[in-house]
Amino acid sequence: MKNHTFIITVIAAFLTSATAFAQNQNTITRSRACTINPGYSMSDVVSISRDFSFNEDSVPNAVFFREPTAYTTNTPPDWDFIMVQYYSGYADLVSKRSVQRNRAAARNGITFDDLASCSVTARISDVYVGNQETTFDDTEATLMTTRRCDLNGETTVEDAVAVAETMGANLEAYSAVSARRYGGPRITGGSQISMSFVYSDPQDFGATLDGMKGGSINPNEGLGGGTPMTCEIGTLWVSHRIYTANN
Repeated sequence: MKNHTFIITVIAAFLTSATAFAQNQNTITRSRACTINPGYSMSDVVSISRDFSFNEDSVPNAVFFREPTAYTTNTPPDWDFIMVQYYSGYADLVSKRSVQRNRAAARNGITFDDLASCSVTARISDVYVGNQETTFDDTEATLMTTRRCDLNGETTVEDAVAVAETMGANLEAYSAVSARRYGGPRITGGSQISMSFVYSDPQDFGATLDGMKGGSINPNEGLGGGTPMTCEIGTLWVSHRIYTANN
């Protein structure tokens, strides 16, 4: 079972287990907001995109389309989904983006630009894995949750990763922390992170939520006291797997 955690004003004395991994990993994401073009649906965009050919010299290590179903904001989003591309580091991003930008413009049938229009600018974030779990278990779409959190006092990103690791283990969900490095609105005050929890399939999400409501699952078990971060109510997404290098 897996689920994600919506209860954070917790934890303080727990900032070690994920630190070594967080310091050694070098995964980054490039994210852009996209609007579906007239004549297409989200299902069309997903299914057609999965059929595109991906060249190893220019394609990211993984591509996901995140479709919001319950979005936390003062106003509804004016886009339909977020395209999230994963790279193994900044050198990998620069190399592959350079190939994409320099290749000759040509058309051979339908292209992604026919399906959707995406923002020209992107957000670049560092990603730190907390808890490793199986995701996309016999499915190409699963549910995930994200929460934006402001780190308080002396709390570090490594501390947040340690929290995500324990909460993910309690929920049996993949968990990660992303820290925005470039792009997006100004961050005021202290550091800001996004915590995400991804479930193996939609059924896991539902079962875990029911377990939390019934009291059999406590996402905060094993966490210390205090308020190392202040978090918003979570956003719920359908995560569509479009491409992964090992699939």
